Amino acid sequence: MLERFDALEVTECATRLKTLVNAAAVSRSEGLTPAEAASRLAEHGPNALPAPKERPEIVKFLCKILDPFLAMLLGAAILSLIPWMAGVGTNVIDLYLAGVLGLVVIINAAIDYAQEASSSALMRKLADMLPRGALVRRNGESVTVPAPELVPGDIVLLATGDTVPADVRVIESTGLQIEAASITGESAPYEASTDACDVADITDARNVAFSSSHVVDGRGVGLVTATGPDTLIGRLAVLSAGPRPTSTLNKETNRFVKVIAVTAIVLAVTFFIVGLVQGREPFNLFITACITLIVASVPQGLPATVTSALSVAAGRMKRANVLVKRLDAVETLGAVTVVCSDKTGTLTTNNMTVRSIFFAGQPVAGGTRLFADKPKTERVQGVDVPVPVWRPEVGNCLGADSAAAADAKPASEDSDSAADGAAPAAAPAEDEGGAAARPATDALRRTMLAPLRVPEAAAGQLRASAMEISRSASGSVRRAHTLHAVRDWYAAVCEPALLVALVCNAASAERAMPVSALTDRTDAAMLKRASSMPREVASPRAASDEEADDGKVWRAVSAMPTHKAKVDDITVSVAPQERTNVAPPAANGNASDMALLRFCSTLADAQAVRDTFATMAEVPFSSARKWAAVVVAAPEWERASMNSSADPDPRPIVHVLVKGAPEKVQDMCDTQLDRNADGALVSREMDGLHKAHAARAYKAYAAEGQRVLGLAMASCRVPSDATSQQVQALVNAAVAAPGGLSGLTFLGLVSLVDPPKASTAGTIAAARSAGVRVFMVTGDHALTAGAIGREIGLIRGETRADVALARGAAVTDIPWSNEEVTSAVVRGSELDHFTDEDWTAVLQKPEVVFARTTPEHKAEIARRLRDLQNIVAMTGDGTNDAPAMRAADIGVAMGRPDASDVAREAADVVLLDDNLASVVAGVAEGRVLFANLRKTIAYTLGHLLPEIAAVVLNLTAGLPLGLAPLQVLSVDLGTELLPAMSFAFEAPEDAVMEVPPRGPDDHLIDTGIMAYSYAFVGLLESLACIGAYAWVFADAGLSLGSIVGKSEFYFEPGAPILYTDAGVPLSGEEQQDILWRARAAWHLNLIVAQLFHLIACKTTVSSALRAAVDLSKFNLVAAAGGLLAVALVVVFVYVPEMQPIMTTRGVPLLMITPALAAGVLILGLSELYKWRLASRVRTAKED
Repeated sequence: MLERFDALEVTECATRLKTLVNAAAVSRSEGLTPAEAASRLAEHGPNALPAPKERPEIVKFLCKILDPFLAMLLGAAILSLIPWMAGVGTNVIDLYLAGVLGLVVIINAAIDYAQEASSSALMRKLADMLPRGALVRRNGESVTVPAPELVPGDIVLLATGDTVPADVRVIESTGLQIEAASITGESAPYEASTDACDVADITDARNVAFSSSHVVDGRGVGLVTATGPDTLIGRLAVLSAGPRPTSTLNKETNRFVKVIAVTAIVLAVTFFIVGLVQGREPFNLFITACITLIVASVPQGLPATVTSALSVAAGRMKRANVLVKRLDAVETLGAVTVVCSDKTGTLTTNNMTVRSIFFAGQPVAGGTRLFADKPKTERVQGVDVPVPVWRPEVGNCLGADSAAAADAKPASEDSDSAADGAAPAAAPAEDEGGAAARPATDALRRTMLAPLRVPEAAAGQLRASAMEISRSASGSVRRAHTLHAVRDWYAAVCEPALLVALVCNAASAERAMPVSALTDRTDAAMLKRASSMPREVASPRAASDEEADDGKVWRAVSAMPTHKAKVDDITVSVAPQERTNVAPPAANGNASDMALLRFCSTLADAQAVRDTFATMAEVPFSSARKWAAVVVAAPEWERASMNSSADPDPRPIVHVLVKGAPEKVQDMCDTQLDRNADGALVSREMDGLHKAHAARAYKAYAAEGQRVLGLAMASCRVPSDATSQQVQALVNAAVAAPGGLSGLTFLGLVSLVDPPKASTAGTIAAARSAGVRVFMVTGDHALTAGAIGREIGLIRGETRADVALARGAAVTDIPWSNEEVTSAVVRGSELDHFTDEDWTAVLQKPEVVFARTTPEHKAEIARRLRDLQNIVAMTGDGTNDAPAMRAADIGVAMGRPDASDVAREAADVVLLDDNLASVVAGVAEGRVLFANLRKTIAYTLGHLLPEIAAVVLNLTAGLPLGLAPLQVLSVDLGTELLPAMSFAFEAPEDAVMEVPPRGPDDHLIDTGIMAYSYAFVGLLESLACIGAYAWVFADAGLSLGSIVGKSEFYFEPGAPILYTDAGVPLSGEEQQDILWRARAAWHLNLIVAQLFHLIACKTTVSSALRAAVDLSKFNLVAAAGGLLAVALVVVFVYVPEMQPIMTTRGVPLLMITPALAAGVLILGLSELYKWRLASRVRTAKED
């Protein structure tokens, strides 16, 4: 277990680690002595990951040869050598057969070896993440030591560009920014703090830096708390080093090989005993009977066929943005029963967006207030200038009249800004599924939670204005028009709240985004619209709903399921919103500020607005303050409307804009923006009623898992000759004063959310209809995870919190096994206390969200699910996800650039688009593959019995061998190979995602396939081949009865004279010619019958004949395979140069009549069976 130092103060950490730390000057601390460092190095070992156990490459290759499929072929090759080595017979065909089989084994093994993702490669990836050296304080001096020599208690000096060499507790930070994407998967850096913290998951601690993370800015000092395998990445390495679970395909092939081996051995032993009873010599009998039967029973072409089918499926999946690293992972995906998905970036866009605005005491929904007030204008220098809708009365919030203010200490010196922006300080208590305090009325809640939308008419005006600006040729004209557009937006569109959101904002655009660049088209590459606004249409609604000012009713329409939420004992239904996309500007900064910047940029030229309201001073966000502020100069045209005509004051007016945690912002406000009876904006005293009203709005947003920011502003005057430095001093003084910054007007709230991807809800619904459960496994808060789960339809049923609320009981009083609890939202802290019964109860539920989970939790979830006979897919993007991906049946890594290389190394497949929909597409592809593999096996096994029958007749009746060994090889690895491969290209015949996953008893090969292949198809084809074989001998005047027992001494050059039934003598050469024609007939009939079988195997339920003539399902590869099979058998039988090699002679085409009859029977009886099966399926569906 990782020892936790994040909850301890710096002095406590130093005491526990027995290190001398100078609290007054940490970077000049004594640190360890060389003797202490050496002692600890001997105790704890080197600061390095355990070296992987490497196997020689030749051993890895040999292990591939011992794969069950290939071992089966290798065994057949070795057995084929025995007759040649023993000198039984003079034919070298057995040697050729062994050579070909050996070559097939080597080629397949080489392919598997090249595609193997070994655990040693993963360990090397982990090791490569560690630095080679570190700057430490030892014996009062700063020295560089090799990273492996670091020990717990060392004091490490960190600077921009460094890789953190071990797990450290930050004990000094000067703007120290740490990026730990390689570990956590979160690309945003965090600013390190020295304060003790209390978090459930250590990866959420901001006072620690993990080994292999990077310093992207600032400098700091860290106290080493763990090294080598004891670090977080070391523990992940140990957890990731275990063997992968055996893939479902490997399990099936193992089973298949056992079935084939048992069948072959039973046949060999049976006929060996028959031969002994007949009095045949045991050794020769073993060589000819046992070995020949075993070789004939092995489908030599099947490994290549299966590999090709996997490769084809993998190629299709790549086109669907799923990169397959291990071919057998394709089939495993098809068997998946549970997908454990991360939230951020997989289910959601990983792009914070503005969701709602609560302004002037009212929620802004559907644009009814945002554009309600037509701006008033006045003529200024020949230009219509909008008069601001509202501005605060000019006050003295900065204490500008105080002469001592300029000497105040800067407030920014102790800033420890968090990467998260201004997150709320006191969020409502979390509950499962997002249950928390609720607003007073249904109408208020519906309006409050409706995502922000810009009406099309207003957006069109903005675009038209932008086009007019773009057409302006003169730079001065362009600037004037731009300013005019800014003023329109500022006065009529944004309102004061959005001015604060844009200007009190630390994010910066990476590229210019003028209004003229706005478009309704989606940026297909990466950019998503920041506000995730719903399409809205006019729609009837209840009388209790509030109407827009223009008399139109706007309502979000969604096909997604609603869910119930309870606020202040009022239950309402909230429908998730559909979203459209508009390209925002790319931005740099924390997630909240970037979201606000992108949103405002969809309305106007953000940079022009910022230039208009020039920043004079600022207070950066601090995790202690939980708010940020800027002071901007009011533009001249605005000051004109704000100055009193009776008492004009020449001093400049500045606006103080504040953004942060709602309760913190409210504490700085004396007034709140509201509307009077006429709808005009007015300031009212901030009393308890107004405060409670805003608090209800805040809690409603927070209950939906949204991040909420409070907005406020004030206006005041500064000295006429005040510089930016002097204004900054005034701000610092106001912040440092006993009461802090005050005298502001509370404008409202803006809520942010990382919205679900547009495809997520549909993807989860598709997975559910396919019998695949989707679990969310995230490190995020339960409140946020539960809300997102509700919105995307992952959580639909009653959670423990819902049941407890209905019963008026405590949540802990409701057991997980309660039948009313159909959905679960489980925190990692709860998992730590789970019993086996709790695990079973939760993991059997259809809808589960795991929140605040650690890497150990994720791996345990995967293992527990597998113990319950589930096939588990686990997604991840960070190094901390590697153990869970290795523990699952199939690991799914994200392909985005900021995803960890280690995660991709540990994964079996990589999502190139980071989309859960691609996983579900992979499941569908895997199911199609499984169905097609069953068709392939059924087709391939169909020709084995005719091959075995030729050997059996030879052994039991002494009839000449109907198929020579080289003919058998030509069938398995020649004529039958491409037709068997063609099933990989068969389209699915049914809606594969409308049936449950296959059960544990559904195998690639089962008694049904064995009976079909041997007792039905194999028997009919064998009878056809034997019939054609007998026909040839009958044509030559020989009945089968007359040649029983003649195979050992006849039918070869120099054999004794053999008399026909009519007494005609046949020389050895003539006997051989007859036998070769009989073999040709057997060969021809086998191939022709298999052509019919090829058509029959196209489907398993629907009509194969209908599918064969359906051009939309035409399989070009199957057609080519059939033609190639015919061409090859014609060459083998009728080309004179091939006849001596294949031991064949040309025969009349009339002799394929038995195969035609057998083929018609195979196809006809199969169609009858499928018709009856389809009828039963239709009846079952109707019932």
